[in-house]
Parts: sequence; C-alpha cells; structure tokens
Amino acid sequence: MTGWTTHLTAGTHLAPEDGTCLMEAVSSVTGDTWTDAPSSTHPLLAHLARLVNDAVSDERRDDLAAFIPDLIDTNNPDPSVHARLAVVCTSYALTVSDSPSLRRLRHSAERRIGELRRPRPDLPHLDVIRRWTFEHGTARRAVETSVAHCEKRGDDELIGLLAAASTVVPRRLTAG
Repeated sequence: MTGWTTHLTAGTHLAPEDGTCLMEAVSSVTGDTWTDAPSSTHPLLAHLARLVNDAVSDERRDDLAAFIPDLIDTNNPDPSVHARLAVVCTSYALTVSDSPSLRRLRHSAERRIGELRRPRPDLPHLDVIRRWTFEHGTARRAVETSVAHCEKRGDDELIGLLAAASTVVPRRLTAG
C-alpha cells in the first residue's frame, strides 16, 4: 500500500490544490518538485503512466495509486529499457487487438534490442542518433499506439498494460 489517500484526476495540474495525476503523486511521494515527470521515473514509463492516467475512467483512476511504488527509482540509464518497454507494451496490446501497426512497432523494438547488442565503435555518433531517434520516435509511438488499442477495450486492459510495463524496468539501486 502506498499510503496515498488523495483522489487522482486526469490531466496536468499546476499545484496539488488543482488536482493530482498519477505521476504528480509519484513526485509528491518522492519529495521531488511538483511535476508529472519526476526524475526518479524512467521517462517512457512516466509517459505511459500519464497516458493511462488520462485514458482510464474516473471511477477506476484511483486504482492507479497502487502503481506509485512501482514507478519510483525506475529511471535506469540502460539503453535497452526504451526498447523493452516498447516490446512489452505492444505485446500486451496485441493480446487485445491484432493490429498490423502494433506488430510493426513490436518488430522495430525487437530489432532495436538486437542493434544495442551490436554497437558501432567506429561510428559512435551513429549509435547516439539511432538511440535518440528510437527513444523519441518509435518507442513513444509503440507506447501511444498500445494505449490507444487498450483504451478501446476498457479500464482493465489499460491497467493491465501499466502493470505489464512496470515489471520491465529494472529498479535503480539507491544508496542506503
């Protein structure tokens, strides 16, 4: 249990008095500056959480508070995390919707994982460009498309998508 008792709402809020989305709740719990993109959460996982928060019904949104602990300390610098998130999201969405676009996005993410295993030391700038392009393009589209397909099936599928994705990101080891 997170101990979170405030009602979660859709959208971004300037201050807690205006409402709180899932990622703003994470920032509050971690003591981060009020934001829907807390530094302790992997950026693509945070993007997914915001999309699910806004797509789930008002009646089920508070169920998302259970994910707060799973979203903390996940900002892992491992370059494969974006690709693994894209694979798990598209794989999950394919269980609810057999979509050619989802299959293409999953294939692209799987290919990216393979590329990460074969870096180009002779062209390090190419690896940087490919990584940025994938992370801000294909990986984001994979997550967004997965949410859109799950949203058509309802809250249980959206919550299931977030649950599946939250298990993929390795936790950052914190000093303690």
